[in-house]
Amino acid sequence: MTTVLSQLHKNYTVHLFMISFTSYQLSWEERLNMLVRSIILLSLVLSSFCFVSALEITNVRVARDGQKQRIVIDFDGQKEPSFYIKKSKGEISITVEANLNPQRALEFKKVLQKTRYIDDANFTILSKEGETIITLLTNPKEKVADEIFSLPSPARVVIDLEKAQY
Repeated sequence: MTTVLSQLHKNYTVHLFMISFTSYQLSWEERLNMLVRSIILLSLVLSSFCFVSALEITNVRVARDGQKQRIVIDFDGQKEPSFYIKKSKGEISITVEANLNPQRALEFKKVLQKTRYIDDANFTILSKEGETIITLLTNPKEKVADEIFSLPSPARVVIDLEKAQY
């Protein structure tokens, strides 16, 4: 990606140079055409930065405090991660806008399987969309209450699980 950006930057610089220093040799149509191409090239350079900033899941940790279990999913950035949740009986699916190294997915799965309220965990990596779906299968014998939220600096998603009191 860096090579592409540097090439775009070089092309953009050449276009601006040509417009400013050779414009006296070009017709108005040629100058306008060159200016339009430069604007398009600049917009491509600027828009490419939007796609480079995808977060990546770097770690999954678990802590226990009495009956409450906290799962923290760490990301490599400072910006608060975007996510959405889908719940059904015995299952919590969290889709985060972040990439995940497939080699780390098995490691993270093992960490989550050692928790009290989770029987199984799966990571589905949607690399084209830059998303990862984290599916937590909770113990069907226990009613589990959850609270899920995100925090910035460092970026993380926090999942608090505890036995439901109803």
